[in-house]
Amino acid sequence: MYLRAREREIIELMLQEDRHISTKEIAERLNVSSRTVHRELKNIKKVIKKYGLYIDSLQGKGIRLFGPSLRKQNLLKDIRSGEHTDFSQEERKVLILCSLLEASEPLKLFTLAEKLNVTSATVSNDLDQIEEWIAQFDLKLIRKRGYGIELIGPENGKRALLGNIIMEKLDEKSFLQAIERQIKEEKNEKREKIFEIIDEEKIKTVEGVLENFRQTILFSIADSAYIALAVHLMLAAERIQKGETIDIDPQVFQELKGTKEFESARMIVKELEKAFQVKFPEAEIGYVATHLLGARRKEDKDFSFFDVDVDISRKVHALIEFVSNKTGFPLTEDQSLYQGLVAHFVPAITRSKEKIHTHNPLLQQIKTKFSTLFASVEEGVKKIFYDLQLSEDEIGFLVLHFGSALESKMENISLQGLVVCPSGIGSSKMLATRLRKEFPEIENIHIASLIDLKRLDVSQYDIIISTTDLPYRHVPYITVNPLLNEHDITKIKRYMNEKLTEFKRIENNVPGIPFRKNPSNDMIHIIDQFFELGDIIKTVLLHFNVSLLENTGQHKKNLLEIARTLHKEKLITNDESVAKKLLAREQKGGLGIPGTKIALFHLKDEEVLIPLFRIYDLDKADNVLGMDGNAMEITRILLLLAPEQLTQNKLEILSQISSSIIESNSSLTLFESGDEAAVYHKLNEIFHRYMKEKFFNWSD
Repeated sequence: MYLRAREREIIELMLQEDRHISTKEIAERLNVSSRTVHRELKNIKKVIKKYGLYIDSLQGKGIRLFGPSLRKQNLLKDIRSGEHTDFSQEERKVLILCSLLEASEPLKLFTLAEKLNVTSATVSNDLDQIEEWIAQFDLKLIRKRGYGIELIGPENGKRALLGNIIMEKLDEKSFLQAIERQIKEEKNEKREKIFEIIDEEKIKTVEGVLENFRQTILFSIADSAYIALAVHLMLAAERIQKGETIDIDPQVFQELKGTKEFESARMIVKELEKAFQVKFPEAEIGYVATHLLGARRKEDKDFSFFDVDVDISRKVHALIEFVSNKTGFPLTEDQSLYQGLVAHFVPAITRSKEKIHTHNPLLQQIKTKFSTLFASVEEGVKKIFYDLQLSEDEIGFLVLHFGSALESKMENISLQGLVVCPSGIGSSKMLATRLRKEFPEIENIHIASLIDLKRLDVSQYDIIISTTDLPYRHVPYITVNPLLNEHDITKIKRYMNEKLTEFKRIENNVPGIPFRKNPSNDMIHIIDQFFELGDIIKTVLLHFNVSLLENTGQHKKNLLEIARTLHKEKLITNDESVAKKLLAREQKGGLGIPGTKIALFHLKDEEVLIPLFRIYDLDKADNVLGMDGNAMEITRILLLLAPEQLTQNKLEILSQISSSIIESNSSLTLFESGDEAAVYHKLNEIFHRYMKEKFFNWSD
């Protein structure tokens, strides 16, 4: 089978989209003309026919590749593993970069051109684009006549670049197939291009090491993060064997040493040293720890919200409020959305700072399905997380969190629909029946003729669907086929996604208190959980108070005095140790909340006996480091403590306090006031809202 690069790109795009797609969209995605696409389709049709596949063409919809899934998979496999005499521009850029990364001396332009079977001018143009792309990894090209071409920059940037290239192409299936081949000692004679730049045997060795930790320290990370970690460790082993090691900022390294991820990294590196018979410098342990910190989690519950930086929490609340205002949906009380976003942002910030790329295989689908929402989230991130550079892939993952929250809201929406059908009662009823089946959120459907339309108040309808063009310019509507084909369904879904702001009639006032219908949760488990969390709430409320603290003028002594009072009450086991750990927690990152006179000190430790929240009023101002890195003055200390072995459910309840402190300006003002009765009342509200949402706000 022979296919030109452009033909292969078109087939891959059609297989990826698996929908009718216009030649115009294909042309725009591949940066070519529609005429080029039509020309390439002639040979494509001949090739796919041999696989028992064909291209279906529908006017107004575009083209789609049809046939059995297994045959599509075989076609894709052959495309990716076949021998080609030409390469697409993206393939050329990858091969050029890999050549430069492997080279021990500058490469000549004509050598690259000859290798890729293109002109020197073509390679020069590719290099122009490569220079722009690699800048994000702090890398650059030296291009001098008579000298050649050389890639220079920090080693961690080179590794990040290689990891980026690999993860763009290596999905879970390809990874597992490579492992399986090594287990069976099979030769891969038709290797996919991605395995031309990674060593399958070394990947298997790394995976064998990681498998020993899969059920312990790596239990909570997502499959994609697990594969990314394996790839980066394989690259690290290869580069170290070649004498290429990374440098890490001493201050950053010291901060990493204080994390549990660093100890996990040390254990992994110890096993890698045995497997590869090579010594890893200590900085490499920090490199592995960074990747563990940046790993995406399987679920929100795998993440400890108690240790979340309050500044991140505040910004997540602001982002939710921003998107709520954009969409018209009240999402600020959605605790599940908040937790999901925080759990994503914490490792995402690490990934951004360390330039660890995360590949989102659903990005194009997300941008298509949630185009308006994607734009809103992207705008909100740039405005609120202004000092953070997040890729479109990262934004796509955030959109999924918001999309899930919005779709759950949509389940409670009662839409009013109008069907305009001049062709008769039979066809209009058929259309109405199809609409009810495909769109259960359209609760009421009114049928009208063109003549009826003149007498109706169309503003009372959320969506108007017509089988013919309407002569009224003021009426917004969607035209469909009376039989409601696939294209029509897609068009209506897209319209409803983009018009979320119009669908605000949410059924909030449902009589009674519905209970969650979940067959997997029996009543004994639910009751046990209810009382378990109830005990935590009771403990926090009973031990809450606001007390005066004499400022000694020394921050360390102030914390020690607080710890001593707690020790006297038998709430902690060692006052000096707890005070020292509180101080160390502050030194990791400021705890003062910018724009206020308060600081939130929090600690989860084995020497804490019960969950505790207290407020200490200083008799005179003290100076601390703020969350923004600037020194600030405080007059009040908020203290949140938790025992080390607290379950995730119990930690989640305590995290409600820290997140609620900064959820709004009015909440900040209340906690800053130090009014014991008002704060106690606020704590009651926080816990009541949480318990109601967790146990009593469930639908049948």
